[in-house]
Amino acid sequence: MAARPAEIDYAPVPLPGTVQLQRRAARSSARRAAYRSQSARKTVAPVKPLAPKQQLPAVLRNLVLLQRGSSVVLLVLGVLTLGVYSRTVHSQRSWSRAYSELALLRRQEPQLTLANEALKQHLADSAEHQDSGLVNPDPFNALFLEPAAPRSMLDAPEAAEAQNPQLEQPLSY
Repeated sequence: MAARPAEIDYAPVPLPGTVQLQRRAARSSARRAAYRSQSARKTVAPVKPLAPKQQLPAVLRNLVLLQRGSSVVLLVLGVLTLGVYSRTVHSQRSWSRAYSELALLRRQEPQLTLANEALKQHLADSAEHQDSGLVNPDPFNALFLEPAAPRSMLDAPEAAEAQNPQLEQPLSY
């Protein structure tokens, strides 16, 4: 086969990075071969048992127990502290809310009293007019109703208890 002039004029140049990849591949294959040969030569060494665990002196054991106990006590005290703190914050917030509501009601009380008195005055003024339809009380115009026939207590003792469950206490003062 005859060589072409273009093949003779230049030397082939590898792409950038391909030389480094080829070197890395050669090194890693050489390392693998060396590791295999070394591992084939090694003999397994016998396993030595560990020394028995030494007992701590009594003072150190007591100190370790004291540390564990104090850690538990500290944890319990921390949880209790957080509980008391949250309860205190909750009670302060609810008290503050109730106090602000009380202050609002105290501010509204004079206004409600004034409105109630104005309404009473208006009703009294409107009752004085002749066209209001109201008449003064007169014993001759009174209606008298006959009392209903008395019922025996044996008919419905449970119904009477259900209607008035708190007969011992007065309704109001």
